[in-house]
Amino acid sequence: APGRVIETPLRRLDSLAPLGFVTLYDRRFVGRGGNIDAITVGPPGVFVVETKHRGRGVEVIGGRLDVGNRTETDVVRQVTDQALLLQITAAAFMNAHRLTVVPVICIGNRTVSGGERTGGVLVTDAKSVAKRLSSEPQVLSPAEVQELATALDRALPPYERRG
Repeated sequence: APGRVIETPLRRLDSLAPLGFVTLYDRRFVGRGGNIDAITVGPPGVFVVETKHRGRGVEVIGGRLDVGNRTETDVVRQVTDQALLLQITAAAFMNAHRLTVVPVICIGNRTVSGGERTGGVLVTDAKSVAKRLSSEPQVLSPAEVQELATALDRALPPYERRG
């Protein structure tokens, strides 16, 4: 919807800044439709974060994302596609550092229960997202984080909505 305000749950990613993380909000891939809610680059690597709000309970059961007892695959596919595109966009850096972009689904208005991964996608909620990302093993130096964040900032301009 035009004029949409960036959801507040993502702003929790800002709490990672003192730990050396840089978050780019609401970015687009040049030459393609759609946007990325957030790209977070930090000592543990690169995360693409898609925020969703759901009207029913959210669980990860047996590696599936279930919302109100129905398996949801579209959002998993969406964030996986975004991670792959980001991987390609930053291929030179990512390959040099043997890194893979981690796709993350952040449920903004519900607590996620059960497991924490579905098809290689990290599933978390707004309360836990910052702690979850910062707990991953550290692989990048502060200088490398800045270098990659700067490159991604150039490659993926802010999303401008035509209203």
